[in-house]
Amino acid sequence: MPEIPEIFDVVVAGGGLAGATAARVLAQRGLRVLLAERKADPGALNYCAEAVSARSIAPFGLLTPDLIAAPVDAGLLVGPGGERARLLWPGVGYVLHRDRLMRRVFELAVAAGADGRLQHEVAALERDRDGTLRGVVLRTPAGVARVTCAAVLAADGIAGAVGRLAGIDTRLSVAEVLSSAQYRMTGVDIEVGTLEFWIGDGIAPGGYAWVFPRAPSEANVGVGIIATRPSAAGRTATAFLKEFRRLRFQNVGKISGYITGGIPVLLRDAATATQGVLSAGDALRAADPLSAAGIAEAMASARLAAETLATALAQGDLSARRLARAGQEYFRQHPRLAVMARIRRVFDRLDDQEKGQLVAACREAFHERRIDDMDAGSFFLRLLRASPRLLRHARHLLAPA
Repeated sequence: MPEIPEIFDVVVAGGGLAGATAARVLAQRGLRVLLAERKADPGALNYCAEAVSARSIAPFGLLTPDLIAAPVDAGLLVGPGGERARLLWPGVGYVLHRDRLMRRVFELAVAAGADGRLQHEVAALERDRDGTLRGVVLRTPAGVARVTCAAVLAADGIAGAVGRLAGIDTRLSVAEVLSSAQYRMTGVDIEVGTLEFWIGDGIAPGGYAWVFPRAPSEANVGVGIIATRPSAAGRTATAFLKEFRRLRFQNVGKISGYITGGIPVLLRDAATATQGVLSAGDALRAADPLSAAGIAEAMASARLAAETLATALAQGDLSARRLARAGQEYFRQHPRLAVMARIRRVFDRLDDQEKGQLVAACREAFHERRIDDMDAGSFFLRLLRASPRLLRHARHLLAPA
């Protein structure tokens, strides 16, 4: 006898922060949810520098002391010529144990009623002749399985494989991706509570290098680059990371972990849904275009996507136009992302001399001073005014993101 497919209302593809957040919301709405995660451990091998702002993570009510590796109270900006500016922002955020956070969110989704399955991956979508979604094909340890469902929420990361199966154009140009590599290092000289950001085309073309302390003598050390920049010259993020390690630590310290990844860093209008399928998290390109922060962004976009999908199911309207409202509403509710996209475009136009001037202006205006009462746009404009040579770039802040 043929196998009878299991029946769910929604299949969530991806059990990371976005997928598990969405599955929890959907299950709390009383829907039958399958949360499919391709890895054996939802907290394993996830690329992330692990820093998050206190303000952005607070609405989820998740943080407990065991999830926090270290507080963040200040940031140190280092220019290409060694210029330095240390800015104070007590309580601005945390460096997390992201693996623990991801497991916690997955467990909460299951506790809410979602059927969480590890080592399950959405391999194909099945539609009726009229294009209506009727189910998915799963790749599992036991082989291939079919599941009947009315909708799929794609939260499978930057590759956007499930969205692509659904007919969503998930392609990104190389210039739209911050190609990154990161070490977990121990035995290094750092200041817990201060995040370090190093800029300059010789250090990180089109991006930045970072040192995010997790504990005394332990830090995430990484580099993110835009590979199309001429100064990258075909070199990988790992090659720049090795050089940065020599520059910052003189090769002192032990490498206890290494991981690579990519983060979408430019906002542009793009389709985010088709009939029965919508996107969240990195699959939606929800990360901050300037800093590449994505923890709270993934969760916020997923919660909104789940709420939109639950309402659409109740109304019986799973059209692409209806489901696309989730992505549109996410960016409308987070106008800061458009501002960050404009600032990134200004940053991309600066040569190393101008980046050094930027850090010098930052030092003059803000060194060892609190900046917690300023938004990103006004902060950047003040820096431009402090360095007249940079004013010619200010007009790009007004350009559409």
